[in-house]
Amino acid sequence: MKHNTFLVKPASSLCNLRCRYCFYDDVSNSRACKNMGLLSHEMAGELVEKAFAATEEGGSVHFLFQGGEPTLAGLDFFRFFLETERSMQRNISVFPQHPDQWHLSG
Repeated sequence: MKHNTFLVKPASSLCNLRCRYCFYDDVSNSRACKNMGLLSHEMAGELVEKAFAATEEGGSVHFLFQGGEPTLAGLDFFRFFLETERSMQRNISVFPQHPDQWHLSG
């Protein structure tokens, strides 16, 4: 495909806020395994590599983070993810450019 978008849920159902608008807790309660834990750096790297391999020359790859409050994965996870993504492509637009400016806890 020329353009690919991936919805990444790096924290599974670790979030304990139980916001009224969020469906994720109900969904995770219906699973055989409620919590899959955090997405490992190894799996995240594999995801990025396969995403770029599945994208045609001149296409684009987009990663969106959702589900179980993704910031629970921690700043180191997002630094790793961004570094891995940058190693796979030449042109990247991320705002803000440096993960230390994302104001994530962890």
